[in-house]
Amino acid sequence: MEIPTMNRYNSKKCKHCGKATSIMAERVNAEWKVNGVIRGCFVTDAGAVHYGYYLGWDETAVIVPCRGCSALRVAHKVLGRVVTDIKCDGRCESATGHVCDCACGGKNHGRRHAA
Repeated sequence: MEIPTMNRYNSKKCKHCGKATSIMAERVNAEWKVNGVIRGCFVTDAGAVHYGYYLGWDETAVIVPCRGCSALRVAHKVLGRVVTDIKCDGRCESATGHVCDCACGGKNHGRRHAA
């Protein structure tokens, strides 16, 4: 049995309100194909359900409401790499990108934008 894991997903700043959105979510086993694209169901740490899609071999994205204006946004999975000599700080916690190289390995990347 596979142990479910929460991953961080970040969206860029919204073109309507200028806020970025970040969530912690895990993919559950519900998936289906729509127009040749595999779609999946994601559940956040707060219990909200979002629908997402796969963009390739490992990278996934999930559709989330903007934390500022509720417009639907695409949030991409943060690709984290643990680098023990780089401390996680405000730059990581305020990031809007999808790549993290620091001590947290991506768990805190963008968390100040949590929805």
